[in-house]
Amino acid sequence: MPSFNRVPAEDGLVNLSINDTCKLSVQTTCAEENGNTWSGVWPGALAMAEWVADNPVIKNCKVVELGAGTGLVGLTASATGAAHVVLTDLPPALDALKANVAMNSKRHADIEVQQLCWGSQEDLEAVGTADVVLAADVVYDLDTHEPLAKTIQGFLLRNRSARCFLVQELRWKDVQRWFNECLEDLGLYIDQTALPAQDMWLYEISMKARLTQEHS
Repeated sequence: MPSFNRVPAEDGLVNLSINDTCKLSVQTTCAEENGNTWSGVWPGALAMAEWVADNPVIKNCKVVELGAGTGLVGLTASATGAAHVVLTDLPPALDALKANVAMNSKRHADIEVQQLCWGSQEDLEAVGTADVVLAADVVYDLDTHEPLAKTIQGFLLRNRSARCFLVQELRWKDVQRWFNECLEDLGLYIDQTALPAQDMWLYEISMKARLTQEHS
């Protein structure tokens, strides 16, 4: 199992050891102080990185991370067998993401950073298709529910065999329920599983039509 240093050092570095030979680091700042939710490592990202490192679903796949923040989840995917990784976020987060990619470039060669504003068809087309879509701790702002759900739907429509996984800390049950309703309104199916970390849930999001075909 991966081991995590959950407390950043004084210089803001968070270190992750996947195994004896594969390690990565991400630079963080205090999200509470600067008001940027993308600049810290949240519990959901740690839980998802652990799940990714121990799960073969990303092997030899093109992986896109939504709301990547520091890039911890996508960097973990790159280190544990993904063929290609695209880290996406809003423009203010991209420079920090690129710095974290550069910091780990010797271990993770096939990885890139792109802008992806949820709900933007132009950004979605620029990123292209994905085999696996990952997102961690992105469900908290009601205003982003619909554009996030539409972005997930866009990836699943472009590649009918694509899979989407979201890890979320269950802080507010109503907020999660409202997001699930957004997904269902778009014809998406949610399968949820409790993770070992406290209050962490894994959501697999699929097209309902594909799910019906798989079980027919």
